[in-house]
Order: sequence, then C-alpha cells, then structure tokens
Amino acid sequence: MILPLSQVLLGCRGEPNACYGVELGAQYDIELIEIYDENSSFLGAGYNAGCGPDFDIEAGDKVRVEVQGQKAHPANDCLGSIVTVVDPASHGWDILKLRNENKFPRQVFLGQFEASIQGCEGLLQIYVDVRRTPPSLFSVSEPGKEPYFIFDRTFVTSSCPATEENGCDDQYVATIHEVETTP
Repeated sequence: MILPLSQVLLGCRGEPNACYGVELGAQYDIELIEIYDENSSFLGAGYNAGCGPDFDIEAGDKVRVEVQGQKAHPANDCLGSIVTVVDPASHGWDILKLRNENKFPRQVFLGQFEASIQGCEGLLQIYVDVRRTPPSLFSVSEPGKEPYFIFDRTFVTSSCPATEENGCDDQYVATIHEVETTP
C-alpha cells in the first residue's frame, strides 16, 4: 500500500501542532476591521457584491468563537480549528444545527451551521483565512499592505429575498483577539 506523502511525513514528525498556537476550548474575538472589496484600504481585494449593509454583520463588529475541535487537512502543516459562534443572536444568526462534524479545515478557523437569518434558512459558513503570513495569531494588518487575516461569511439559501439568487458572501479584514476566561 502506498501512502500519501502527507501521511508519510506525519509519521516521521508526529501529530502536527495547531495553526498559530490556537488552543482547543479557547475563545477568540474576530474583529471585523473593514469590508475587503474594491474600496478597501488594504491591497489584494477583489470585487465582492456581498450581502448588503443591513443583513447581519458589518465593520466594527466582533464575532466570538470557541474552538470545538482541530483536524489536519492534507494541504496544511498544522491543525485547523473548527469553531462554534458563542453569541450568534448578537449577529442575527439563529443556529439550527452544527455542520462541523466531518470538516478538515484549511483555514485558521472554520464553522458551518444550518441557520436562519432574517427568517431565511440556509447554510452559514464562517472562516478566517491567512492572506499574508503573520508573525502571530494576534498580528494587526496595516492599510496599504495585504492583510494578514480575512474573515469570510457565506450564507447559501434559496429562500431569502434579501440575498442574491443563491445567497451571499462578504469578506472582512480581521484582527484576532484572545478572550480571557475566568476559571
């Protein structure tokens, strides 16, 4: 039996560590700095029509997530983190069912949920992806340069007049903050 190179390398190196030192069970605030579109003050953005300003989230919001699991994607050298949203109602999200069970995230954070937003049901996916390698998980992006982290929220639905035909998607430049929890 021939094993994929990623499995052979894992056998030599052991289990990979979590990407950027993300801890299982920890909570993080993902601060949405600005929408990442053709008007962004950060480099590298493409055009994205998005969900509109009154749909659910906007620049200045913080999305708090909790790390529920970690898995290695074959394209990663580290474990991506599977998350749930701590207070989804603050963004107008009614989480109906978690869809995280068999995911192998390529991103730093990934969460998938069956959700209702503004009375429309569909698949809500959030993730934080790396655009430019940061010095740390908490690095702050500088305008005029490509950002370190992008937060992407996608809502796929066919039952919602507030979105495009098959749903909508927005990307935000993001900064990540660790949440201090008391034992």
